[in-house]
This record gives sequence, structure tokens and C-alpha cells, in this order.
Amino acid sequence: CAATQSLPTGTKSNSAFDYNGYAYSTGGAYDNVLTSSVLYAPINSDGTLGNWANTQSLPTALQEHGAFVYNGYAYVVGGYAARDIRGGTPLSWDMVGENKKVV
Repeated sequence: CAATQSLPTGTKSNSAFDYNGYAYSTGGAYDNVLTSSVLYAPINSDGTLGNWANTQSLPTALQEHGAFVYNGYAYVVGGYAARDIRGGTPLSWDMVGENKKVV
């Protein structure tokens, strides 16, 4: 089994997805502090991950949320922030739009 890169910090209750040859990790918590960080790493041809890097953060820190991609946009739904936002309006941010392109 080939070695792969771990996330820079131990994160729990985050969400992950893949898009266009990259793996993404959104939000979560580290040491009981919520984060709005979005990290991405290239998925190598052998299935391992390259180095993780930061990209545009979520609009709010979240944990225990879902995340998916549709038509070039990443969506984050549900989860918990400083207040309970379950059932609220989905958050989205343009991963491929002008001035926000990550790859």
C-alpha cells in the first residue's frame, strides 16, 4: 500500500467529496473548536493523495454536515454551527467561477 498525505490537523465531524481529480475536506472540528476551512489535495493516479492546501473557506464554521458537488458548485447542507442550522438554506460557493478557481 502506497503512502498518502494525512490532513494537516486531526479533524472530526467534517465532510468530504471528490471533484475533478481532487479530494476536498470541509469544516469539522479540531480540539472541540469548529472550523470553516476547506482543504483540497490532488488524487494521484495510484489513488494516493498529494499535499493538502487551503482554498476558499465556508461562509460559517460547521460540523456534522453533508457536502456534494453539482455542475461545478460545491454544496454544504445541514450540520451544526454556533447554532443549529439543520433544515436551513443550503450553503454553496463557486469552486470554478472567476476569481474563485481552486484547480
